[in-house]
This record gives sequence, structure tokens and C-alpha cells, in this order.
Amino acid sequence: FSKIYLVKKNTHKQPHTETIHDSIMDLKKEIEILEKKETITQAKCDKEVVNAKQYMKQKNKNKALECCKRKKLLEKTLNNIIGMKFNLETQINSLEQAIISKSMINSMKNSNEV
Repeated sequence: FSKIYLVKKNTHKQPHTETIHDSIMDLKKEIEILEKKETITQAKCDKEVVNAKQYMKQKNKNKALECCKRKKLLEKTLNNIIGMKFNLETQINSLEQAIISKSMINSMKNSNEV
């Protein structure tokens, strides 16, 4: 998984939003990688279905069963990838919400000072 940088308490007035934005970009890159893996895994899964049908036409049940087992394993992998993508997207949303909240708090502080 990507590195997630902590937002350190700043001694200056300007927040360290670059590190948060870098983290978001890293997470988005990881999602892109997972999407590619998802596409490849889905293609392999579809190929196993085609192979199983061909073996059934040839009346080779053992080979068809092997294809079905591989397909089931690939589906598990696919579900894991989807879960990881969901977790990364949730993390991105949380970080983006933190940026918005920090900005809103800073605006409220500035308005109170005025």
C-alpha cells in the first residue's frame, strides 16, 4: 500500500497540505494499478469459462472441472482487488474531507479575528 504522510502541527501559518495531496496522488496511482489487475483477472476468469465449455464439448469433465476451480480462485482474487480499491477510495475521501475541514476551520478563525 501507499505511504500515508501525517500532517504535522505547523509552527508557521501555512498548513502542510502538500503531503496530504501527495498521499492522495499515491493512493490514486495504487487504484489505477488495482484497476489494471482487475481487468487482467477478469479476462483470465472469462477465458477459464470458455476453456471449460470447450472441454465439456470434448466430454473431458476433469479438465472442465479444473477450469471451474481456477475460475473460482480468480473470482476470489477479483473480490479481494475490489475490496482493496474500495478501501483506498475511502481513504482518499477521508483525506479530502480533512482538507476541506481544515480549510473551513482556518476560514472561521480568520473571520473571528476580523
